[in-house]
Amino acid sequence: MHKSRSTLSALTFLALLLFMSVSRATAQDNKLVGTWKVTLEPNSAGGAAAEGGGGATEILTISQEAGKYKVIHKSHRGDQTCDATVDGNNISWTEQRKTHDGTTVKVNYNATLNGDTLNGGYKGGPWERGFNGKRAH
Repeated sequence: MHKSRSTLSALTFLALLLFMSVSRATAQDNKLVGTWKVTLEPNSAGGAAAEGGGGATEILTISQEAGKYKVIHKSHRGDQTCDATVDGNNISWTEQRKTHDGTTVKVNYNATLNGDTLNGGYKGGPWERGFNGKRAH
């Protein structure tokens, strides 16, 4: 009887430790969830802000449901909803965008969370640029 109680106590303790570690990892990942106002850095080719030049503001909304992440990206090119991959404080996703000549290219985005700042960039087709974001309140 004494051995059964000890075993049960040990299993309960291990289950509690496992729950706490999963909860902590989920809380860290959830820091990315929310709405972000991002400002594009200037591109080397110039361009007006409305054409993706420096200073243009875009909105990223990051959500999580059932362990899967999504990004809704609102820009002057329209809205895109994409699945995202999260690894710690890093998030990445890929969008399909049309160029001026009508061809479709993949644009790869990545960003890193540092407190309430989201810094990253994108690259694909004719576009390559960094961005800095702040949590929208």
